[in-house]
Amino acid sequence: MEATKTHMLSVRELLDKDTAANRESTEGFYRNLALFSGGTFSLSITYLGYLNSTRGSVDHLPLLITSWCCFVASIPLSLFYSVLYASYVTYARGREYCAAKADHLAAKANAVSTLGTANLTIEETNKQVEIFREDAAQLNSEANRCSRNEKIYGVLWRWGGFAAKALFIAGLSFLFSFATSNALRVAAPKPGEAGLHSQQQSSATQPRSSAPGSH
Repeated sequence: MEATKTHMLSVRELLDKDTAANRESTEGFYRNLALFSGGTFSLSITYLGYLNSTRGSVDHLPLLITSWCCFVASIPLSLFYSVLYASYVTYARGREYCAAKADHLAAKANAVSTLGTANLTIEETNKQVEIFREDAAQLNSEANRCSRNEKIYGVLWRWGGFAAKALFIAGLSFLFSFATSNALRVAAPKPGEAGLHSQQQSSATQPRSSAPGSH
């Protein structure tokens, strides 16, 4: 019996440590995600300037604008991930505490009502029971309020984190498509350059005509 209890406590301690480490790792991931989104956004602006300086125009600009929208939307969602999670945990623990205390007061009221107390009269006992039940009702009301907020922040926390990751991946996809299409365009010769280059090559390979009087 003692051995199983010791094993249970050791497993519980490891679980608590791993949970705290995973929470810190997840929060760090979303902080880095916000930094990567902002950094990629800045680099894409630099790339746009390079394209304008080399070619004077860009292709598929809506792809770049869409990627910017994805990165800009991903940044606040990543930054607020920890805040939303903290609010969710706060309301979840508040609901559990209020519900547990309400149950305790309700059980206390039932015990006093059934068994009575030696130092109180019947009127005083009934009044004490009423106070316990009123406090329990207020705590149940507070538990319901915490439960509603817990559900709201739980949805925001889960879907906010998912949306931040999805938007970052979508932004990278749009930016990659934009960069690839314009990189191929930069590598290709400008309109008219190919014809001019062929004319230069053909003129260089033609034999020169003899000067007058050379024969």
